[in-house]
Amino acid sequence: MKVNLTVAVIFFMLTCLASGAYCAEKQQDEDLIKTINIDQIDSQIQNQEDKKAEKPATPKPKNKAEELESLTAQANEGNASAMYELGLMYETGTDLVQKNLEKAAELYAGATEKGSVLARNKMAVIHYLGLAGYDKNPARAKELFEVSVDQGSADAMFMLGKIYLYGANGVDPDFDEGTRLIRAAAVNGNEYAMDELGVMYFNGTQALERDRGKAYKWYHRAAKKGYSPAMVHIGSMYYYGTPPVDKDEDKGIEWVEKAYKTGDEKAYDLLVQWGGGQEVEKQVTLELKKGGNIYKDNKKKEDSSESDQKKDK
Repeated sequence: MKVNLTVAVIFFMLTCLASGAYCAEKQQDEDLIKTINIDQIDSQIQNQEDKKAEKPATPKPKNKAEELESLTAQANEGNASAMYELGLMYETGTDLVQKNLEKAAELYAGATEKGSVLARNKMAVIHYLGLAGYDKNPARAKELFEVSVDQGSADAMFMLGKIYLYGANGVDPDFDEGTRLIRAAAVNGNEYAMDELGVMYFNGTQALERDRGKAYKWYHRAAKKGYSPAMVHIGSMYYYGTPPVDKDEDKGIEWVEKAYKTGDEKAYDLLVQWGGGQEVEKQVTLELKKGGNIYKDNKKKEDSSESDQKKDK
């Protein structure tokens, strides 16, 4: 255990060096870091080594057809990573493979038996939602996520945390455990959990006191990782002047525009609303496609209109 503790400390220090924003707020996050135990961190290190071992040994093919052929051959040989990657292709469909969720689930199930954390998480979602011919089984999803959590998967921490927060058929709600897992996932770098934790701090919950400073901090971390809902949350805080940030409508619009450019529909709706309603919807779309700032452009037009009115007088 002493050796494991040393490895964990070194791992945490390296994580801090690679992520300056987290280290700068180490004291503020001390309560969050405590939610992760040493065994979990040791499992993460081992899991990273396992992932390296799972990678296909053959060179990457030159074209998509060769890639599919190579992945199929490796999957047939029982390579967990190849099974997972091939499963992804069948899940979404490609120009070479028709979308087939049942085939994807078959591959994920095989990769799960080989110990793939990513495939196990996919199977947990399939069981939770009842996809690909499987019955809805949140209890089975919970079991699968728990195995992945023990192996340090931040994605599994987040998903299992959500299950506990809201409860499900066969799973009683446990708000404290759900909150602990969401916080652990956020500290481990999961952007979905970061944003979720921000929402929880923003509103306050039975387990967390409302703290909009911490809410902003977690929104910002998620936004830096490219998560558009967090960008919308930050933009709204600036636009309406929600403490601890000062009201700055321009800055709010800029953040929401960033979210819109990733395809976020809520961001689009907000920009239309802030731009004056549905009558400016087409203009919003055109301006954003050109990379413009609809709020600033509208403001210029309003200023010009006021100037023209003064001249008329």
